[in-house]
Amino acid sequence: MVLARLLGPKEFGLVGMVTAFTGVLTLFRDFGLSSAAIQRKTVTDEQISTLFWINVLVGLLLTLVSVGMAPAIAAFYHEPRLVKVTAVLAIGFLFNAAGVQHSVLLQREMRFTALAVIGTVSMIVGTAIAMLTRGDDVKLDAGATLELVVQRDVPLDASRVPNVTKTPSSAP
Repeated sequence: MVLARLLGPKEFGLVGMVTAFTGVLTLFRDFGLSSAAIQRKTVTDEQISTLFWINVLVGLLLTLVSVGMAPAIAAFYHEPRLVKVTAVLAIGFLFNAAGVQHSVLLQREMRFTALAVIGTVSMIVGTAIAMLTRGDDVKLDAGATLELVVQRDVPLDASRVPNVTKTPSSAP
């Protein structure tokens, strides 16, 4: 609601144009690894670490693909501002990749309240970022776009995820 007051329909349209492209890349965001980690009966520390780094690598790759395609997206829509919007939204792939494994661990423990609190705090922080970085002379600023990224992709409490039931690394 606050973002709707800060941005006009044209700015939302710019984000929508980029989202049409990044939405396709989102299909490849975790390769189903998070579902596999949730459904597996036991998960070792080694598996959690490996899945984390695979997710980070995939997130980095998707970020680089998005940034690399930004000029083509801008040329396709004949809108040069899309280059910066795409670059800012591309960062979301990296943020999501860094936090997806932590969210999986919370889901495995069925800590849905913690996940809801994280989502709510992310929205509040994202809105605050947009409001604090809003420039009077700029119609579409990075802060408002970053707010969309934070709301969608940043798990703020990821560093405090407790351990789940694990087996020793040598177990199958």
